[in-house]
Amino acid sequence: MEVFMQGISFSMEQPQLKELLASVFHGAAYSDHSPQPLNFEVRIYRKVTKRGTRNGVIIVPTTEIGEQFLREYGQGSSRRCNTFDSIVFARGTHTPNRRVLETVQQTPYKPPARLTQPRYDTGASVSIQRLQFGWICRDEEYSVEWEKKFTIQGSAYLRYNEGRRQFQMIAMGHDCTRYIAIRPSQVYWTAATPDQYGESSIFFYLLYPPSFEEGPVNPDFLESLGEDTYGQYENLRMLLEETKIWRLRKSGFDDTHIPIAPYTSIAVRLVCESASDVALYRVLCRQAHLTVDSSAYTVVHRGLFARSVQDVYRPWVANLDFAVASQVESLLRKRLVDMREIVRYLRPSIDDLMSKHSPHVTGTVLADLKTRLEARLWYGDGVDLDLNYILQLLATSFRQLSQNQTPLMPHADLFLCTHVHITPTTIIPEGPFPEQSNRVIRQYWDNRDNFIRVHFTDDNRLAYRYDSELNLQRLIEERVKHFLVKGVTVAGRHFQFLGYSQSALKSHSVWFVRPFQAADGHTIDAAAIIAGLGSFNDNPYDPQLIYCPARYAARISQAFSATASSITVAAHEMEIVDDIKDRTDTYSFTDGNGTMSLQVARDIAANQRSKNRVRRAWRGSTPRVIQVRVAGSKGMLHVDHKLEGRQIRLPRSMVKFSAPTSNQIDIAQVFEEPSRFNLNRPMIMLLEGLGVPYEAFKRLQDDA
Repeated sequence: MEVFMQGISFSMEQPQLKELLASVFHGAAYSDHSPQPLNFEVRIYRKVTKRGTRNGVIIVPTTEIGEQFLREYGQGSSRRCNTFDSIVFARGTHTPNRRVLETVQQTPYKPPARLTQPRYDTGASVSIQRLQFGWICRDEEYSVEWEKKFTIQGSAYLRYNEGRRQFQMIAMGHDCTRYIAIRPSQVYWTAATPDQYGESSIFFYLLYPPSFEEGPVNPDFLESLGEDTYGQYENLRMLLEETKIWRLRKSGFDDTHIPIAPYTSIAVRLVCESASDVALYRVLCRQAHLTVDSSAYTVVHRGLFARSVQDVYRPWVANLDFAVASQVESLLRKRLVDMREIVRYLRPSIDDLMSKHSPHVTGTVLADLKTRLEARLWYGDGVDLDLNYILQLLATSFRQLSQNQTPLMPHADLFLCTHVHITPTTIIPEGPFPEQSNRVIRQYWDNRDNFIRVHFTDDNRLAYRYDSELNLQRLIEERVKHFLVKGVTVAGRHFQFLGYSQSALKSHSVWFVRPFQAADGHTIDAAAIIAGLGSFNDNPYDPQLIYCPARYAARISQAFSATASSITVAAHEMEIVDDIKDRTDTYSFTDGNGTMSLQVARDIAANQRSKNRVRRAWRGSTPRVIQVRVAGSKGMLHVDHKLEGRQIRLPRSMVKFSAPTSNQIDIAQVFEEPSRFNLNRPMIMLLEGLGVPYEAFKRLQDDA
C-alpha cells in the first residue's frame, strides 16, 4: 500500500525521515504483522510546493499496515503532531511500483546507510558502471530510455574539474575518449543513494542538456589493455603532449544516443560500483557547493520514446496543419510531455478538436496548454495529464478566447511568427510571437505562415562561446552549416534558408521559408524570393557586387530589415543624383543621405496615422528625418524645402542595387528629435593613429 505525505520540511532528508518512521513501524503496535522488523520504503519528491515544503510516499508491505498507520497518524490525530510535526499522511492515489512492493515484502529491513566521508583527494574519481539517460515521469519514477554499460574496469569515471568548474564523466574507449560536462549552475537537482535494487547511483536533473564532447584515445588506457607494444603507446603519448589537440563538441554521447538525445538529455543516472563512490560524490559536491539529496527515484523501463511509439507519432504530426503540429512538437521538445502521452492522450483530443474547429483555434488552445504546463512545472505542484484535465483546459481556453475581443495584432505591420531554436542537442519550436514584418513578408502576406525565424544558440540559449579546450568546428558544421545548406525539418515540414538582416545576424538569427504555391500557381521557394528582390547582376551602381559574397548577402539583407510599410511612389517621382564630394573626388558628404519634399513627408505621416496603433512619433508634427529602404536603396531621407510636390532624390551612394518594381517606402526608423551625440572611442583611436590631433576631439566634446 502507498501512503501519501505532505508538508515535509525542506531540510528533512530521506534517511532522517526513514529512521523516524522506523521508530513507529518497529514498535509493539505493529509486531503482530511480522515477527521481524517491518520493511518499508520512503520516497521524498524533489519538487518544492508553494509553501516551501515537499511531498513524498511511504510504501508498506500490506494494506492492513497502511490502514492502521493512517488511523493512528492520519490527519487530525494528536499523535501525528507530536511525532511528525507538520507532516500530513493520507491514502495514496497510485498503485505502488510492483518491484518496489516486492522488495519491501520479501527482503528484511535495512537501516539507512550512514556513509563515511572519505578524505578529499584532488585526483579522486567516482567509478561508473552504467550511464543512463531517461525521463522523470509524473509519478516521480525514472524511466530509462537509453543505457550504456562499461564492461572494462576503470574505463568510465566521474570527476570534478575545479579549473573548469564542471563535473566530467569520462568514458575511455579503443577509438576515442568521450566526455559529459555538467556545470554546477545547470544542476536543478541531484541525488546520490542506493535505489530499490540496492545499486549505488547518482542522479542529475539538469536545467539544460550537458556538453557532449569527444577527445583522442587515452594511451594509458590502451596500454593497460596490453594490446600492443609499449613503444607505440609512448609515441602516441608524446604526440599528444607536443600537439595541441582539442576536444570536439557533439550532439550526443555517441551515434546511438543522438536520435533520443533531444528528449532525454536532462535526466542522467550514473550507476556506481560501490557505496564508497556515492560517498566520494558527496565530497565532490561539497567542493562544488552543490546540495545532494538522499532520496532516489524508482527506476523503471517504460519505453516512452521507443521506436514503435515514434512510428505512430511522426506520421501523425506530419499530417497536421503546421499551426497545430508546431505546438505539439514544442510540447515534446520542451519536455513538458513525453511521446507516449501525446500518442495516448493528446492525439484523440487534438483530432476531435481539429474536426470541429480551425487549425488556428486548435493551435491557440495547445499554446495555452503549453503555458499552463510550464507554469505547473516551475511554479506549482505536478499535474496528471489525463483526458479529463485536457477537456477542462480546452473549455477554459475556449472561454478565454470568446471573452477576448481585442485583435490579436495591434498593428498592421505585425504578424505571428514561429521561432525555432537550433541547439547542439535539439530543435525547439516556440511561439508564435508577434514579429515586425519586412519587405519579403509583406510581399507574400497571404503565405506569411510559411516563414519562420531560426536562432542558432547553445543549449543554455546563449551564443556559442570560444573555449580554449574545445574545437567547435565540427559542431558548427553539423548544427549550423548543415541546416543553412540542407534546410531544417520542423514538425514534419522542410524549410529552406532564406536570408537575414544585419542586426539579427549578430544574434545568430536568420529567416527560413517553406516552399509554397502562389496565387498564379507558381512554386515560391527561397531562390525565387531572392531573385524577385532586384537585379544583382550587371549592377550599374556596384558592378563587382555579384563577385563579393559578403557584400551580396548584405544587399539581400536589406529586404529582411524589420520595417513599417508606407506609401508607394511612382518611378518619375524618384531621381538618382550624384553625390556631393570633395575636390579630390575621394570623400562623399552625402553618403547614404537623400532628400524628400515636404509633401512626401506629410503623405508618409498620414499613412502611418491611419494604422491601428499610431506611434508617438507620428502623432505630433510631421517628422523631417526618416531611415528608409526603397527601390534597392538604404539610408536617410530628410526634408528639402526646395523640392515641390512629391519628389525624392537619392544619391548614387544610397542605391545598392536595382529594384525598379519595389517603389514602396519601408520605414526602418523615424527621428522626431535630435539624438544625443556620443564619441566613438574605437574610431577616435584609429583617427589619432592616423595623425588627427587630440585637441580636435576635445573641442567637439566641449561644444556638445
